[in-house]
Amino acid sequence: MKDPVLVKIKETATQYKIQNIILFVSSVRG
Repeated sequence: MKDPVLVKIKETATQYKIQNIILFVSSVRG
């Protein structure tokens, strides 16, 4: 059984993590 709220939070967290990784990589490459 999936809780829609938890699923939404998980998706948001994943997107946030991906954005952080992209920012990190681009700042390292500079």
